[in-house]
Amino acid sequence: MSQGAADERLRLFFALLPPPPLAAALAGRAAELAGEYGGRALPAANLHMTLLFLGDVGAARLPVLNLAASSAAAAWRPFTLQLDRLGYWPRQQLLWAGLQQAAPELSDFSAYLRSTVEKAGFSIGDAGRAFFPHLTLLRKPGRTPPDGLSLTLPAWPVSGFALLASTRTAAGASYRPLAVWPVP
Repeated sequence: MSQGAADERLRLFFALLPPPPLAAALAGRAAELAGEYGGRALPAANLHMTLLFLGDVGAARLPVLNLAASSAAAAWRPFTLQLDRLGYWPRQQLLWAGLQQAAPELSDFSAYLRSTVEKAGFSIGDAGRAFFPHLTLLRKPGRTPPDGLSLTLPAWPVSGFALLASTRTAAGASYRPLAVWPVP
């Protein structure tokens, strides 16, 4: 590995990735919303629920990060999510899909992953921010969506989590999985 590659920094986060049929349904709903309110709908390939945002991490530290995530994965307990709520954050100009009912297993795992990664010596990019599970569907709508938009989707049996690298482009961010931890 060249010195330049060893010094490479990656913008990283851990996330849940919806299964392809659910991602397609969410992308379809996002496209409908974009048609109605304007803005940029996220494609199915970019849909995710962030568990933990790390920010910029040196590529040379990836083996340690993977080991910490593997340790957290060993504590995983399967759960199911029901995305049944749409919300809008005016300041960020984001329309998102989320949960009406809290999912304690999701919050517990996110906290455990955070603790495991911090113990491995990583700082957290979103430290101090409360965990609020959501998937961004639409960015910068031309007009503000009303409260209470409907969302009816099948249940999401969560089957693992991933470490993703984010790359910013003129067309928006793109995400690529660096590692995936499936669960039984």
